[in-house]
Amino acid sequence: MHNESARASLVRGCGATVRGSAACVLFALLLVGCGGQGSTDSAGGYAGSGSDSPRDGAGRICDGTGIRFAWQSMGMGFPTVGQKLACQNGGAYLFVDAECHYWTQGGRPEGMPDDVEIYVARTGQLTAEQEEQLSSDMGYADWTARAEVDSYADGTAEYLWRPGLTMTLSGNLFAKPLGQTQLKTWIDTAASWSGKLYDAGTDMDGPLRVRAVTAPAEMTNPGAPESPLLDVAEMAITWDNDALLDMSDPATLVTDPDVVELLREQRVPIANGEYADPNNPDRIVLPVQEDGQLYFVYFRDVIPLEDDNGLIRPY
Repeated sequence: MHNESARASLVRGCGATVRGSAACVLFALLLVGCGGQGSTDSAGGYAGSGSDSPRDGAGRICDGTGIRFAWQSMGMGFPTVGQKLACQNGGAYLFVDAECHYWTQGGRPEGMPDDVEIYVARTGQLTAEQEEQLSSDMGYADWTARAEVDSYADGTAEYLWRPGLTMTLSGNLFAKPLGQTQLKTWIDTAASWSGKLYDAGTDMDGPLRVRAVTAPAEMTNPGAPESPLLDVAEMAITWDNDALLDMSDPATLVTDPDVVELLREQRVPIANGEYADPNNPDRIVLPVQEDGQLYFVYFRDVIPLEDDNGLIRPY
């Protein structure tokens, strides 16, 4: 545990980006690719896109190598600054690898209010019975590649995939309503399983991906902490530049355990509006001040299936 003086100073670590701790590691590579996170393979290597084979010998989920089951609820109409980072791999998702490890996002941790979108990842291990039931509920052995377009306009795209096989459900304002198709049923089932496994899982304790944005000069927030967790002035991008970035931007990989722990501790205060201000009411952001300048700091959990740019994609 960290002493109170360390918490009060909000940890300034090593180098020019995180000051004060010689042991810390921070890669401030905001607009270029970041280093790996200890993963044994990339998502691209797992997914193997391009095959329309209806079967890949996969009657079971926990068999073979890499990602064996993936559900990702991707995209939205007009994402906020923070949602671009938080939802890079899905506002909600469930991944299971060949060893029955799972990672899920989309539940609600204890202490979080009901009226706030929460993006916190959890992990766990499927039992043999859970794997069998998930495979059965999802019709896993019967998957075939398909793409469906339904009539809705928020831009959401749902992906169900495993190596060599991808199913997508996307929305279009002008499309004909589909009704409850088999793919929709599987997606609903995946979402239900994601919630159950989220409740049974444990919070991530590894690296974070962080994006700091310089607020326009006219924005202020008297409640923002005076001492930032990071040297945000060095890592921040401008408000206008952030609007130009898409959801594949790698942001900054932060691995120092002191910094990531302290950032995670801010989630409940952020969600409960302790730093809320009319200028930045978004309750997934940590506002900080440095030398009279306001910055918005967004962060999300890293899971070990991500590629070097922080992405998990079926294609």
